[in-house]
Amino acid sequence: MRRRQVAITLITAIVLGTSCALYIGWRSEPSSHGYSLGHLLATYVHIYQGHLTTPGWQDTRQYVREIGTNGLPQMLRWLSEERAPWKAKAFDFHEKQLPSVLKTKLIHDWLSGEREELHAKAGVCGFEILGPTAVPALPALERIALDSNHPARSARAIDALKSIGQDAVPALVRILIAPNSTNQLQVFNVLGSMGTNAGPAVPVLIELIKNMDVDIAASALNTLDALLLSGATVVPAIAEIVDHPRLHDLAISTIVDYQSEAGPAIPRLVQCLTNIDQDIAISAALALAQLGLKADPVAPVLMGCLKTRDSRLRQAAMVALNLCLLPELWATGAQREKSGLQQEWLAWQATKKVHGEFTEQPPVSFIVKSLASSNSSVRLEAITDLGQRGRDSPAAARALIDCLDDHPFEIAVGAAQSLSESRLEPELVIPVLRGWLDLPDFRLPAIVCLAEYGERARAARPALRKYLGGPEDKVVRAALGVIDSSELERTVARP
Repeated sequence: MRRRQVAITLITAIVLGTSCALYIGWRSEPSSHGYSLGHLLATYVHIYQGHLTTPGWQDTRQYVREIGTNGLPQMLRWLSEERAPWKAKAFDFHEKQLPSVLKTKLIHDWLSGEREELHAKAGVCGFEILGPTAVPALPALERIALDSNHPARSARAIDALKSIGQDAVPALVRILIAPNSTNQLQVFNVLGSMGTNAGPAVPVLIELIKNMDVDIAASALNTLDALLLSGATVVPAIAEIVDHPRLHDLAISTIVDYQSEAGPAIPRLVQCLTNIDQDIAISAALALAQLGLKADPVAPVLMGCLKTRDSRLRQAAMVALNLCLLPELWATGAQREKSGLQQEWLAWQATKKVHGEFTEQPPVSFIVKSLASSNSSVRLEAITDLGQRGRDSPAAARALIDCLDDHPFEIAVGAAQSLSESRLEPELVIPVLRGWLDLPDFRLPAIVCLAEYGERARAARPALRKYLGGPEDKVVRAALGVIDSSELERTVARP
């Protein structure tokens, strides 16, 4: 009981003392238009959070600006405020152990930390309002930002430095490279958002991309990518790490973002095409594709990539070759819409001749060879293309018929669908489809293809009727209906 009385007496004394201190502090605050700085900043926080609409946002900012540098000492104090650990314990005691009759809202608010939180936000808002005018506070803000024992306070100081702008860049750089610095990621983000104002930080960022700590190096790269400043200095430095095992993707993508200034990195990207790490080679090939280069310096190496067994690298090299050899198509965006089959055709031409005329559409002979491609999407595109050309090209139709036997399921079925859609060679295809009806995996596509042939598939009706009443009953009946109706239409139309 005595301990509780002592605690209550102590809390009461502290509240009274603090109230007096707050009153004295309030009386000494700078003010404008009858409003103290504390009142203005607290009001601004509430306006910023959407809790108040009056007094006006612009008026509040104007009054704070009129107070100007006279308000810096208080803004620094507020920005540094944090709830003391003992207050957290006292708050827990007040809420859970103190009798209800002794609990007061004043003590609750004082111990809860809400006041410190409001002051901290108000201090940051004050610097945001003053902007470059707050330059005299730079040394104090830097000291607070370097205090590794209070990371939240440090983060608020960094936000305040961001508001000051270009004059704060040297301080931000010192904070970034300080041995025991906290919130380095925040400093990187702040610098990356400052545009040309962050120019003085570029040399330090270039050094940091070589840091042994990969996270720091990556953050420095991201910051340089966001700024895109001093390409003549930055690009050669980044080019040195384009083959870094963990940073190559980020380094290469940053170089690509420099576009016309990326020239100094081209030789290193070309070297990466032969890197033993296929991911690095692929990233380099795609980067070369996006930089709109002339064919002469890079085409031979890219063509060498076409011999690799890695389909991803071959595809990336083909894209790069296409864009180097036909830059006008890239400029119009047409290249992006090209199919894999067209890309393979352009790449094949590139292996035969670096200079000269290139045709966009591959001949039937090349499409037939593409049926053996290791890329399944290219094979299927070849099947579709052959089906479209089959009416005018016996060789295209013959190639599709050959695919019906001893080929993977997707190729055989794709060929059958392409043949039936164009009604090609029914005398040769329909017997194969009738045989497919006895194969469970092929039955459904066979039924659909027979229906595509319409009345020409009437010879398959007995074989189809065998499956009435089975799992495919509805599909069989639909197919028979199509075949019968087609024959009827043909008979009625006959003179």
